[in-house]
Amino acid sequence: MSKTFLHDNLNAILGTVIIHLVLIMVFLVIKIGQVKDRNEEQMLIELVEEVQTLQEIIRQKPSGEIEIPSLSMQAIHNIAVNVGEKLKDEISTEKYEQQVMQELGISSLKPDNTPLVAENEEIIQIQEKRPEKPKEVKNIIYKSNATIQYDLEKRWHVVDIYVPTYKCQGGGTVRLHFTVDPAGTVIANSFDELQSTNDQCLRTEAQGSLLKARFNADPGAAPRQQGTITYVFFPQ
Repeated sequence: MSKTFLHDNLNAILGTVIIHLVLIMVFLVIKIGQVKDRNEEQMLIELVEEVQTLQEIIRQKPSGEIEIPSLSMQAIHNIAVNVGEKLKDEISTEKYEQQVMQELGISSLKPDNTPLVAENEEIIQIQEKRPEKPKEVKNIIYKSNATIQYDLEKRWHVVDIYVPTYKCQGGGTVRLHFTVDPAGTVIANSFDELQSTNDQCLRTEAQGSLLKARFNADPGAAPRQQGTITYVFFPQ
């Protein structure tokens, strides 16, 4: 290839090189978001410097003879392809993922097959789905020797509240505050002194009956749910 040919076709050759460089810059812009900032700056600086170098050559010798290496169009194309492959390797997503995994000390960035969301939703549904009270269960119970009425929000007795045939002589009212756990077991109780008789016999009967009572289990209930129960004993 003669110098005259190069001089006559200089603009076409430089234009081809610049087009390839522009295509590489477009490719870099598309992929640049997947790499670290230091790789972005380095690649952009290198490409900008190459374009600036070509522009300086054109400005310095616009009309004179420019001495450039004897390169064919195929050779120029090969250079552009090689630069593209190098850029592709340096901004490889797979390579970046390996660096991240190494820094985090993990073997994979892919989530496992454990359906955590589904399980959590199922747990929430179980907690929110509270047991429904049977229509036939009332919070007031009539016995031959007493009437029992309790107040325990959204809970009910599952075992008949037993009142033994007591040997107390008189009658009266005994009111107790009590606490149940999620399983429905009475775990604490105390007398309401203002609304309870002082008859120790009646107090003992009422407290014994309460401690044997069982209420429905509710996993979503508070660990210590409070309620009240009132015994009205009939005179014997």
